[in-house]
Amino acid sequence: MIMQALKEQTREAHNQVEAVSYSNNIMDGSLNADQYTTIVVANYIFNKGVEEVAYPLLTANGLADRIQLSQRAKTQLLLADLDHLGINPADIETATPKITTIEQALGYLYVAEGSTLGGAVIARALAKNPNLSSITSYNFYGCYGENVGTMWKDFIIAMESSAPRINNNDGIVAAGKEAFDFFGKCLTIAKAFTKVEAV
Repeated sequence: MIMQALKEQTREAHNQVEAVSYSNNIMDGSLNADQYTTIVVANYIFNKGVEEVAYPLLTANGLADRIQLSQRAKTQLLLADLDHLGINPADIETATPKITTIEQALGYLYVAEGSTLGGAVIARALAKNPNLSSITSYNFYGCYGENVGTMWKDFIIAMESSAPRINNNDGIVAAGKEAFDFFGKCLTIAKAFTKVEAV
């Protein structure tokens, strides 16, 4: 099953990204405004790149409806978060992921969707953080609202039904690892933009 393979074989890459993306600060309430801005910028770069390259490829291969791409786009939500922070997206350096195959598109989408799983919990933690009292909306982290569980289950079904058609689980898993590396690159760009300390 492709989702189990992705979870197990990208775990190390996932942990490496978590270690440098303020996960502990988010949950213990110590995240500061600059660090939050860095996370928003990194997610903007990542999701914008994935949606611009992977979405057309998935659509061309007849998977748009199956994967519910129109409901999963997050760039507009992140643009709203950037606007709330007073940031002009034109000032942000962007990056384009190397997605040229359907396997890569699915692997990158796995990482993009996985980031929504803890969204509701993260949004609640951020809302309680006194360092972020000036921030009143978390569009990205609240992207699916109460439907986050349903959207994830639907995504699992879509991935499990699409993978046999592609018949290249190893390629999808390799792309998942590449996607975590790409997010690390996005985070480096974001840290340079916000001038926060390296972690």
